[in-house]
Amino acid sequence: MPDKKKAAIGNVKPLDDDVHEVLQDALDTRYKSKESAEEDIKEAFNKIPRENIESVAAMLRDMAAEEMKAERWSDAVEHYTSVLAAHPSDHEVLANRCMAYLKMDMGQEALQDAALCVNLKPDWAKGYYRLGCALEMVKEWKDSAAVFAKVVEMEPGNVEASGRLIKAREMLQMVLNVE
Repeated sequence: MPDKKKAAIGNVKPLDDDVHEVLQDALDTRYKSKESAEEDIKEAFNKIPRENIESVAAMLRDMAAEEMKAERWSDAVEHYTSVLAAHPSDHEVLANRCMAYLKMDMGQEALQDAALCVNLKPDWAKGYYRLGCALEMVKEWKDSAAVFAKVVEMEPGNVEASGRLIKAREMLQMVLNVE
């Protein structure tokens, strides 16, 4: 892990060497199953002093954002999952991990994150948009159309949501005509 990651983030203390080592070990997922890696992250957050939790979470968010920019979706998912070990109710992290799952064509996983995101932040249009995209991916056209309609209601100028609403309605109509 680069030394700059050990620096203080905002008003939070810099990471000491012990915290840095615990985190580095937990983030090394090369020879671990998904479940084992998630357990290691949870254990690492339990070992990290409270005053360092925010630094670590911020660092992991930054790492995930970099992975998203580089289109390394599975690495982004790992980092977002790590943040969620410390902040399981972070709706923005859930929405971002949902986007990574969508990019990986993992509709069910995206749907779970989007649904939780909407439950946590029911007045956030972006969460509903991601939910609509996940529903679209799993071909739930009726629900997708309803969700995109809600996004358009919340943000009338959202052209992407309007386009997806039209597509979902067209797909629903095609499915109904086939049946």
